Amino acid sequence: MAQGENVMKKFTITFIMMALAFILSAGTAYGGVTQFQFGDDHDIECSEIGANNYDCTMTIEGIQPGYLSFLGLPHVSGVPVFEYSTKTFFVYSNDGTQISQADISCDIVGSTVECDLPMSTLFDINGKVKAGVQNGHVAVVISYTHESTTLDFETGMVSLYYLSVELGPDSDGDDVSDLIDNCPTQYNPSQSDNDGDNYGDWCDNCMMVSNEDQLDSDDDGIGDACKKDYDGDGITDKEDNCPYVSNADQANEDNDLRGDACDTPSNAGGNVTPTPTNNRYAGYSDGCTLVGSQAAGQGSLLIALMLAIPGVITSLTRRKYLQK
Repeated sequence: MAQGENVMKKFTITFIMMALAFILSAGTAYGGVTQFQFGDDHDIECSEIGANNYDCTMTIEGIQPGYLSFLGLPHVSGVPVFEYSTKTFFVYSNDGTQISQADISCDIVGSTVECDLPMSTLFDINGKVKAGVQNGHVAVVISYTHESTTLDFETGMVSLYYLSVELGPDSDGDDVSDLIDNCPTQYNPSQSDNDGDNYGDWCDNCMMVSNEDQLDSDDDGIGDACKKDYDGDGITDKEDNCPYVSNADQANEDNDLRGDACDTPSNAGGNVTPTPTNNRYAGYSDGCTLVGSQAAGQGSLLIALMLAIPGVITSLTRRKYLQK
């Protein structure tokens, strides 16, 4: 068995060398690398699969039959030459500068070769080729190396200018596909999102407060994030009978629309006498006496000043007369 394997291996090597000799005669050699124009038609199609995420495929057609036959031969290891080869994707900017390269996967499909291309970073959120590469190019190179010989099957530069991008459905007709539309059922071409929660202002249930969960516990169309709870007692201000004092129990003994926590002793059921010792608003007896008492204090001060001024004037006049 071992002898048979050795014979098969020698046959494979001999066959590969003969094929290489035939192929090399058709390529252009640069140092130890021979380059071949791979196909005469290179079509790139991209479809949207998510937000700023595109599935792009290059279909290489018009490939010389001899090249495909060679790529289908078994390598020394028994693996077809095509599978043994490396496949690389290159991206060039508008001025021809290489800006990236990546390993890719390709398959032989009949008389064509199809390659998956990582191109999502080349598009903006609307599926348009970005400015820096809109006049740029891409290329695919399938490289096979045997001993000191390397064969590069190159697509050449493929322009991005006429790139076709298939966007998903657009339910609201605002020219932004549903997959990336922050309001897919509400016309909003501007895609404005004031609070940055990825929900457009036209469909955000709380457009001034970021709330990615869009939680609306009572289904009233207003997000929970917009229902403030100043005192943090778990009751929104709109429903809290004492919005500025924490009172989760909402107790209201006298049923006066204000919770007990907000009642002053003078109106807490009429059973507490407002005194400096039991009134937390010491010195003020009614529900709004703070303002009234302060005003009264200010009025008393004004009266005192008015009464004092004539005496002061008389005193100053008398002193001035005596000095004479």
